[in-house]
Amino acid sequence: MEKDLELQPEWLSYTQTRKITGLSRGTIRKILDSGSVKAAKVGSHTLINRQSLLEYLENHSYARESRYKAAALRAQTTEEGGA
Repeated sequence: MEKDLELQPEWLSYTQTRKITGLSRGTIRKILDSGSVKAAKVGSHTLINRQSLLEYLENHSYARESRYKAAALRAQTTEEGGA
């Protein structure tokens, strides 16, 4: 297995989502509460669907900086074979 191959998780924690998007926990919660992004509760943890989040960020102008991060993340995923 190649060392530089980094697997991209399908589900993200709040911390991972905040790092990717630069959005606050409260903003992420509002997005999830609106039903615009898929999320799942696993025990006491909320997991956020990565693909759903990326699509949301690409389609919402208020999160312009986050959209750039999402586009870069999507490019990275594509280069890695769509993990």
